Amino acid sequence: MSISSASAYPNWQPWVSPGAPNLRCGPTTTHTSSANIAMQTCIIRNPANDSYQAVAIVVNNHTDPVFLKADVILLEHSDLGTVNTCDKKTISAGSRVACYGATMPYNRTVTAYSWVYLNAGLEDNTATATYS
Repeated sequence: MSISSASAYPNWQPWVSPGAPNLRCGPTTTHTSSANIAMQTCIIRNPANDSYQAVAIVVNNHTDPVFLKADVILLEHSDLGTVNTCDKKTISAGSRVACYGATMPYNRTVTAYSWVYLNAGLEDNTATATYS
């Protein structure tokens, strides 16, 4: 199965996992402003052409909708990489959504992380994910 950039990137959309072995994720953390917002950064690898795509996954476990914005950052080693932004959107209670970054061709270890902005700009970053 070939994996390419999600067609709606960089907009919020449902999370669809490509499954192992082409997925590496950092640990799930909760947003510092709300224990009801769980978030994680993952890296999807396309083995056909050694390209990578970072994705921020956010779950709204609150009983009310929230407004989310995210910046997804993909780096090769410590070099400056790509930053993609998913604009602020209302996310329903109980929803799991993903902010997909662009697919980038890399041939070394890549690292990704995300900044998630909750409601009126309350920000927090996820733990990093690494693919090597």
